[in-house]
Amino acid sequence: MKHREYLCWLVLLLPSLLLGCKDKEVVRGLDLGIDPVYTVERLRPLSVVCYVEGGRYSWRLRHYKGEGEERDYDSVVGTEQGCVLFQAQEGVYGYQFDYWGEMGHLTRHFDLYVSKEGQSYSPYAVDVLDYSPAPGQLVNVLPSMPRESTLEERLYRCRKAICGKPKGQSVTLGGFGGNITLGFDHVVVNVPGEPDFCIYSDVQENRPPENPEPGKRYCNSEPGVVMVAFDRNANGRPDEDEWYEIQGEVPEDRLVRRYEITYYYPANTPPAVTDSSQARNFENPNYIRWEDNQGGSGYIPRLRGGSGNIYWPRWEQGQMALTFRGTLLPKNGSEKWYLEEGIGTKKLKENTVQWALPDGYVDNLPSKGGQKFDIGRAVDAQGNPVHLPGI
Repeated sequence: MKHREYLCWLVLLLPSLLLGCKDKEVVRGLDLGIDPVYTVERLRPLSVVCYVEGGRYSWRLRHYKGEGEERDYDSVVGTEQGCVLFQAQEGVYGYQFDYWGEMGHLTRHFDLYVSKEGQSYSPYAVDVLDYSPAPGQLVNVLPSMPRESTLEERLYRCRKAICGKPKGQSVTLGGFGGNITLGFDHVVVNVPGEPDFCIYSDVQENRPPENPEPGKRYCNSEPGVVMVAFDRNANGRPDEDEWYEIQGEVPEDRLVRRYEITYYYPANTPPAVTDSSQARNFENPNYIRWEDNQGGSGYIPRLRGGSGNIYWPRWEQGQMALTFRGTLLPKNGSEKWYLEEGIGTKKLKENTVQWALPDGYVDNLPSKGGQKFDIGRAVDAQGNPVHLPGI
């Protein structure tokens, strides 16, 4: 049994600065609300918004001038009423904004002065914005949670465990759907064709079984989907319509999108254990019942030798049911029975076999150096590719 259940969802968010917004009553004549000059620190997002609604919009990067370097561009960076701008290199960036609508075709040019940040950015996640574990063996234990806790206290304990350091402590997410939302202190730029961030886990390769299947990588993997967010409305929070999944290499026809599972609070009296193998391993094999939207159902068993933990998030004890949604990955494990012979003994013994999924998922092989993720592989809820300049 693993002592660590790792990330199922990871949503990465960044702080934002909203500029160029005024009361719409002040819009007169040819005023589009685009200032001639803006300033921002390197890798900080800046939102610029046109006052006028109901038209077509185009934001283009046209020119860059830095120390000893100057370049021309003609790159479209946005086609909506507002545009979030950021740059990784210091210097002056020249932009062109075009509007087509009732006022005709109007053009504005403006400069973005990008300076060096006042304080060095951390290469690690620095904040935990949400923590919603599903029921599981180590919920309330990793990290340790008091019987009564506020949301801020739970987030603080998660931050203390994993933020701002290369190798953090364990934070369990429980069963399917459990998730944690992490934030950086800067924009993580989408570099075309390159991995943009990595996530570390404790996956270890296992010895293959007696009859290994060709092509399978055997390990103690508990793979999960990674999601990212681009703060399009510059409010500094991960809004529901801003989440995108990083597409892994499992074929689409083996995924269950819009999967939904509901867990039910455990009954006070455990049912009797009749199977001898279950009696050895489980205090209660039918501990937490679950049902899904695919017609499936089952139980999370309660293992023997526990610490009295209820497997249910303590702060949700007033809830008799918890529902989670997401993308379901294919099964990556099986239970096999084999005959163990010793001196004067013969008995059946259970052996759980697990294997890694293809690349693109957290808590998966390869584990050395962390699992690497490319923002360029982001997809929407229907599995369609989307372009994100950064997260």
